[in-house]
Amino acid sequence: MAFRSFGMTKVEQLRDWHAETAIILGSGLNRLLGDPTKQQIISYAEFSEIPQPSVPGHVGRFVLGNIEKTRVIFAQGRVHLYEGYSARAVTSIVCVLAEAGIKQLIVTNAAGAPNPKFKPGEWMMITDHINVTGTSRLLLWRQPFLDLTDAYSPRLRERFHVAARKIDIVLHEGVYAGSVGPAVRNAG
Repeated sequence: MAFRSFGMTKVEQLRDWHAETAIILGSGLNRLLGDPTKQQIISYAEFSEIPQPSVPGHVGRFVLGNIEKTRVIFAQGRVHLYEGYSARAVTSIVCVLAEAGIKQLIVTNAAGAPNPKFKPGEWMMITDHINVTGTSRLLLWRQPFLDLTDAYSPRLRERFHVAARKIDIVLHEGVYAGSVGPAVRNAG
């Protein structure tokens, strides 16, 4: 599927980076990239389908970078359903990355957990999800069923476990309940 409205020159610029992996960075992870050069940055404003994020910590740009010797496209920020955007707008970054040839997508976010054994700041790897947003990008495709059995790659999950053990990070696993969010518990 071609996305002609995305400004093909910028999609081609992403494609020409020859990355197979992209990471969508959630709140608080922008510092992982340091200070990219102007040549590494492509603003979301260059793509007509991608709305500019307004939530603090969501910069609104792609950064062409590396993790060791592997080329990666980092997406700094995204829009959310709770900002009033449609499922189509919320997933527009993923569509652009797919058009750019990305084969592996890692998505991060900051979320709470009802499990009292999870401490703030610990990581949880998603093994499955429950969509309780009331919407889905799949509605646009008019498909009666999409098999999501391996939506969260067992191979990549194992690689993350190995990496977490090497650097002594607690890595939980769990099912993500995707809501419109955000939700805050009353502390009073």
